[in-house]
Amino acid sequence: MPNACERMAQTASPVLRAGERLALFVGAPPEDKLPKHALPGQLLVGTLALARDGAGHAPGALELTYRSAP
Repeated sequence: MPNACERMAQTASPVLRAGERLALFVGAPPEDKLPKHALPGQLLVGTLALARDGAGHAPGALELTYRSAP
C-alpha cells in the first residue's frame, strides 16, 4: 500500500484520508510579498488555510508566525 506522499503524487486532487499524515514545509515568503511597512525583526502573524469547506470555512487552518529578516 503506498504511503500518503506516493498516493497523493499520483492524483490530480490530493486529499488526505482520515488518519493519514503528511509533512508540510513552508519556506520564507518572497520579499515582494511582505507588507511594505514591515520592519526588520518584526513578527508577522497570520493564518495558513490548508483547505476550505463548501461554506468557506477553513477547518484545516493553522496559526503561522514569521519574523521578517534583518
